Amino acid sequence: LYGASLAHDRSLQAAPWNDPTSNPLPNAPSTKLYCLYGVGIETERAYHYKKVLPIKNNVGNQNKYASEQHANESTDTRVPLSEHLPFVMDPTVNDYEQNIRAGVRFSDGDISVPLVSLGYVCADTWRNSPDINPSGMQVVTKEYAHIEEWQVNDPMRGGPRSSNHIDILGNIDVTTDIIKIATGFRQEDVQDQFVSDIHHIAAEVRKLKRLENRDTEELTNIM
Repeated sequence: LYGASLAHDRSLQAAPWNDPTSNPLPNAPSTKLYCLYGVGIETERAYHYKKVLPIKNNVGNQNKYASEQHANESTDTRVPLSEHLPFVMDPTVNDYEQNIRAGVRFSDGDISVPLVSLGYVCADTWRNSPDINPSGMQVVTKEYAHIEEWQVNDPMRGGPRSSNHIDILGNIDVTTDIIKIATGFRQEDVQDQFVSDIHHIAAEVRKLKRLENRDTEELTNIM
């Protein structure tokens, strides 16, 4: 949540950030919340980094950066300490079972935002947590599967049912649903629609949170 460039400023480090997984929705029981987003496109989800340590350069005794993994000296690029952050991506990490290629882990999403960020609070937290949705606001979540179709009269877009992060603004189904929501005409047609495995992802997140809470309680008891 905090950039490395802010590390020197403690006041910025402690600044609050709006977090939909912990900050409650407004107390508005008559309000209906709609989540509309695209899925079905491989999207960058996480990155593997390696630490870069300052080492002594024999010439001039000036601090330089060198990769911690510099067994292969031919790939060890040394640059001034002030010019780069102390971490770089590690393109040597590959695990095809985990969908990791060249240090990048991929998942479902809309090419810009991964599925867990698109749908976790919509499909789970806002529905199942009274602390986060204190008034029981109704949440409708509709996913739109990406269907790419090249058209000669609109070659820059992915077609009328593209769910790309930007293209979805021109997705004919999304546009139709937004008009129904905004006008109230056949608004009831816009219902939950899940085409991804967001429910499985949400269950895994809940499991990890339970483990984290258990570990925190155990640590508190020990202290």
